[in-house]
Amino acid sequence: MLLAYSKISLDQAILATDVPDDKDFLPVLVGYFPKPLQQRFGKQMEQHQLRREIIANQLANQIVNRMGTTFVFRLQEESPFSAADIARAWWIASRAFDAESLWGQIEALDNKVPADQQMQLMVLVRTLVERVTRWVLRNKRPFGSVNAVIEQYASKVQGLLAQLPS
Repeated sequence: MLLAYSKISLDQAILATDVPDDKDFLPVLVGYFPKPLQQRFGKQMEQHQLRREIIANQLANQIVNRMGTTFVFRLQEESPFSAADIARAWWIASRAFDAESLWGQIEALDNKVPADQQMQLMVLVRTLVERVTRWVLRNKRPFGSVNAVIEQYASKVQGLLAQLPS
């Protein structure tokens, strides 16, 4: 019940803003559809009648699924930022650090490592994304081009990761 309410509340908050109109969030829309449809109708998807609703819904689902039911609420309580600002900052943080890939790699460890170790890794990535989201909120507003901020930091993150021992 709490999960559903969190998603609905965030979905409505995002939908009431210009976030779903921002072209930098088109990957959220395209990612909603199966790969064959993406390949065949990729350009037409921008004109989909429910484009705004799909983007808001998918973004809300991703945030709540990855960060938990209280993430946006906590940040709103602790700061002057809106749900839309938090959604933008989360998108920047998760994309700059390629968190979805990290989460996918951790999920691929099912039945290969103990579940408690797997959960510890998930929490580490979640904590990283939360800290970076907070940093983005404090240091990168107004956002301007979300993709420009992602590109600015993603290359630096990749450079740092390349220097780490494997």
